[in-house]
Amino acid sequence: MAWLQTLIDGATTTEDLLTAEKVLSERQQELESLQSQRTLLADQVELSTLSVYLRPFGVSPAGGPDGFVDGLGTGWRALVTALGAVVVVLGVLLPWLAVAAVLAAVVLVPIRLARRRTAVAAQG
Repeated sequence: MAWLQTLIDGATTTEDLLTAEKVLSERQQELESLQSQRTLLADQVELSTLSVYLRPFGVSPAGGPDGFVDGLGTGWRALVTALGAVVVVLGVLLPWLAVAAVLAAVVLVPIRLARRRTAVAAQG
């Protein structure tokens, strides 16, 4: 816009001055139009309503899958979910199984040693 003002200031003929003023006027109208559009859009955004529908992932629709591919996808998600649950259960049980193995070793090793001693004593 500064170059238009410079052009107006430097105009030597009336025709140059009128052309420069016309261009300046067009640019000013364009600017005002864009500012008006921006204000209108800002108001629309400010007053807009957002609707969100949430549904759990992996749950098939009420009517079931619509076709083979949908059924395959639902089955795959169910398989992955079930395997994930199995891994979690194993993670929970693993420390208990380790403790049970140690307790079993503490109880069974002396019993077996006692039986072997009894068997060796009976032979000899």
